[in-house]
Amino acid sequence: MLRLHLTFEDLSKVTLNDSPPPLSEAVLALQALSRTDQHLRFGPWREGLRGRIPAAVRPLRDLVPAHGWIPDFLTPVLRDDPGDSAAVEAVRATSRHRLRTDLVRLGTTTRLPSWVRGLADGDSDTMTAVTDALTAWNRIAVTPHEPRIQAALDADIAHKSTLLTHHGVDALLRQVHPAVAWQPPVLTVRSPADADVDLAGRGLRLAPMLFCGPLPRVRLGDDTGSPTVLAYPLPFDPRSAHPLTAGRPDRRTRNGEALGRLLGGTRAALLQTIAAAPGLTTSDLAHRTDVALATASEHATVLRETGLVTSRRDGNRVRHYPTTAAAALLRAQ
Repeated sequence: MLRLHLTFEDLSKVTLNDSPPPLSEAVLALQALSRTDQHLRFGPWREGLRGRIPAAVRPLRDLVPAHGWIPDFLTPVLRDDPGDSAAVEAVRATSRHRLRTDLVRLGTTTRLPSWVRGLADGDSDTMTAVTDALTAWNRIAVTPHEPRIQAALDADIAHKSTLLTHHGVDALLRQVHPAVAWQPPVLTVRSPADADVDLAGRGLRLAPMLFCGPLPRVRLGDDTGSPTVLAYPLPFDPRSAHPLTAGRPDRRTRNGEALGRLLGGTRAALLQTIAAAPGLTTSDLAHRTDVALATASEHATVLRETGLVTSRRDGNRVRHYPTTAAAALLRAQ
């Protein structure tokens, strides 16, 4: 068991990820590919990838074991830019000390190929091969399913946000996942490892992820001030549409068509997206609705001017929230 000790300061910094940590789903997906368990969750997805994995992905496969710990440098925790390109650059910028530390630890449980020595020595060409492999694998294994993964994540975050808003952080921590138990001030996470961890006031970030599993995972904070990340498997109901097999969400339901006739298809999609995940930035909206950033900004402005959306500045970003008028309109559809 991992026992995470939270101070009052840590509790005041408990946050929820409203999108998958950049590239982390891809790294965990590679581990899921190498396993044979959780067939209902990953079996059809594995079959769909059979024979489609290019040789360029091999360097990443050498670094991700089928079970257990994955080198932390492959899953950087980002503060400002949550995009995949920023994550790739963060991997490339990993210090030689961190690389060596992670690779030495990996080498105690996994037989590493000789090329890894160049990575440990900071060779730029070797690192490029790793980041290219990461990008290629993400494009094949995760990107085609992102809309439905995001929809499943939105549903979980909506539930967790309601708990936090109406019942407080205590209720939230009690219902993170069945393998997580909260007995203040200790959060116990079922794990093969056995350790006590002091979060040291850096906080805790809860990150629901499709490819995490079957148990939650903990990525400890570091001296840069990054919070400890508790990744837990998104709830999965095999009776419902599966995020990895059902394809892209169909926006053209009867209700969606009616709203589209009223507002226009793109604007209706933006409003529904904002309502499903309040607090999205304009960049988030552009990504989730597959429109240009300028288009998302223009439609968000119209929605705000008509009283359906309110927008608040958060540093250099603008976050959008549905109004009660939007909620009433969507309920009427």
